[in-house]
Amino acid sequence: MKLKLVSLLILVGLHEIHARVSVSVTSNSNQEGISDSDYPWTYVCINETIDGPACQRQFVEGNEGPKVPLKTCILTCGPYGALWPYPTGKVSLGSTLSNFSSANLELGTVTVPENNADILQMTTIAFGILQDYVRVKIPEDYQEGSNDGRLVINVVIENLDKRITLETNESYTLTTSLDALQPVVNNVEIVDAPKFRYRGINFDTSRNFVPFKDLRRLIDGLSHNKLNIFHWHLTDSNSFPFYSKRVPQMAIYGTISSKKIYMPDQIVEFLNYANQRGVKVIPELDAPAHSGNGWQFGEKEGLGQLSLCVNAEPYWDYCIQPPCGQLNPINNNTYAVLGDLFKDMLEVFDNDIFHMGGDEISFDCWLASQEITDWMSIHNSTDLMDLWGIFQTTALQKLREASPNTAITPIVWTSEMTARAREYIPPEDYIIHIWSKSTDDIVAPIYNEKYRVILSNNDTVYLDHGYGPWRGTRHAVTRKSWHVLYSQDLIGQIANVSGEAVANEMYESGRLLGGEACMWSEKVDGLNMDGKIWPRTSAYAERLWSNPPSGSTRFAYPRLIHQRETMILRGIFPDTLLPEACYHIWGFCDRFD
Repeated sequence: MKLKLVSLLILVGLHEIHARVSVSVTSNSNQEGISDSDYPWTYVCINETIDGPACQRQFVEGNEGPKVPLKTCILTCGPYGALWPYPTGKVSLGSTLSNFSSANLELGTVTVPENNADILQMTTIAFGILQDYVRVKIPEDYQEGSNDGRLVINVVIENLDKRITLETNESYTLTTSLDALQPVVNNVEIVDAPKFRYRGINFDTSRNFVPFKDLRRLIDGLSHNKLNIFHWHLTDSNSFPFYSKRVPQMAIYGTISSKKIYMPDQIVEFLNYANQRGVKVIPELDAPAHSGNGWQFGEKEGLGQLSLCVNAEPYWDYCIQPPCGQLNPINNNTYAVLGDLFKDMLEVFDNDIFHMGGDEISFDCWLASQEITDWMSIHNSTDLMDLWGIFQTTALQKLREASPNTAITPIVWTSEMTARAREYIPPEDYIIHIWSKSTDDIVAPIYNEKYRVILSNNDTVYLDHGYGPWRGTRHAVTRKSWHVLYSQDLIGQIANVSGEAVANEMYESGRLLGGEACMWSEKVDGLNMDGKIWPRTSAYAERLWSNPPSGSTRFAYPRLIHQRETMILRGIFPDTLLPEACYHIWGFCDRFD
């Protein structure tokens, strides 16, 4: 089997190994009870359940004849078996099975331009990860009796790109045959490529600090579900946990504890971990709003007020949610510090894409400052959008200065600026990240004016919704079920607002980059994040990779439950979606609409 390096990275955790694996269950227990051989149940693929093909438990009379375990049944049940997300091209899965041991998976010839040592090392590491994933997928007890057949993967490197970008070619073709690889893999042919090139999650670590061990587990989950973007909402008014070598005061004034800081060398190690698993990390330094704690050192060091309204009370007079903080756009020292922060961050992160935030600016905060009102009077300004425009233009200049040798593309959230002052954010320069409601026609001009967009509508893919308020008692939002995320037709959503012609043009031209589920962390930390993210985001992953028919969840539910089971085997702790019995007697439980 030959694979490009990027294909090997994609296969690492993104698909189960596409071998059709049979399992022979042998009990190693000496305890009294029911042995596997005495257990009189088998599993049969039922093609016409309400949810599509699913495996159903059936009693074996007299406990005679072969019995098929659930994990074996699902591999050949339906057009996609256990594949998640399902491939977008040709899928042909053999109906016969062979035993397979992960020990028989071997790395063959690796062809690399210029025999590049770094790429060779990456390939070896990626293959080791793949072996580990296969080993977890086929537990030791299920590998007994496997034969001496080998699956050899030969890798052909076509270029020396080491990092995932939005231009990375994630397509692959996997072909195996009984004759070529007997007796390891039976006839499999898969042609696959993602429908959208941007498929990710936004995760906030500023409101509650999340250790790297938990972030690595999140990367494992993204990789396992073929999601390629980790948008890291790294800073906010709550805290500034990134350690800046040029401006260490930001962490000193802006962190909860000296133990809750992300150090540059730790971040580099984390980025390598993510990249090796096919995930790109995009940092966000949110500004000018959501910039409070960390910035308050300015006056003490003779730099003036770098941020206004920091921790101001009552918060509702100055910002959307506490604690408040919004950068001072008429203090030149604000831009000097911002430039240094950009430099430090781009020395650590990739410098092709950067999220600049830009949402929820409070004019009330700025108007509460005498500096601001004096500036408006001197400049005969009656609209603070002019000042915001100056800030955005200057901030982009500082970002570009921090990346002198590489063109960098900024991303900004939808805001009042994207609604009525887009002259400050031209489409040739910016990607707009839409968090407005999916039915909000305020975004129509964005679609019509040739912007590239990412969709993260707050009424459909906000994962933190529905867990109750963290302040006060009123809570008007509901939890988004996996069906809601799965059913989000990105192209159809744009068509509903701007018409089919615009929607189709955006998709075909690539201006519709893709989507991103959002997990804001007011009530999330490393201990409870898995169950709030997974498996709902797995459902969204299939939407973004496969783009299933609009409104349809047929063929999804049984495979999603199996996907959850495989994530558990890989050390991830997803929420449960149904009573366990329903997974084993599919077709007898209540339907959903």
